[in-house]
Amino acid sequence: LFYDLNLPIAADDAAAAAMASVAAHLGYGGVAWNREVTGKINASHRNTRKKPVEAEEEEKLGVGFQSSALRMKQAHASHLSSGQHGAGLHQLFRLSCTVTSPAELQALNHHRAVLNSYDIVAVRPTNSKVFHGVCQSADCDIIMIDLSASGRLPFALKWKVV
Repeated sequence: LFYDLNLPIAADDAAAAAMASVAAHLGYGGVAWNREVTGKINASHRNTRKKPVEAEEEEKLGVGFQSSALRMKQAHASHLSSGQHGAGLHQLFRLSCTVTSPAELQALNHHRAVLNSYDIVAVRPTNSKVFHGVCQSADCDIIMIDLSASGRLPFALKWKVV
């Protein structure tokens, strides 16, 4: 199964249905609707959205939708054991945070309820001090490092930390 873990949350349900339809047509088993945040996390960043493509849209798209990370893992396990694609496109919610200072990292760690409202939490540290803090104390699923500007690491990595 393939998953696209970085679909931006669409402005309207029609756009979301179109993106989900394309992902299903291309054979993806799941998508993660991504919300990007720069700066300090607070309670207003809590995920209050419902899955963009509701059950009534399933018939139009020809696929079933689920929103649980546990169901995604179970479907992936059954896919590996059976050798067949599972039915349905799994929808997850992802929070991507760009963290530039230890204070922002502390705010991220302090707002567990916000983090728990998402299925996937990704953190993009912008310097080595924040990267070290993310590796030690952040409760995240993905650590993103931006290589787009120069094709090189934006800061030196200490291998003991990694």
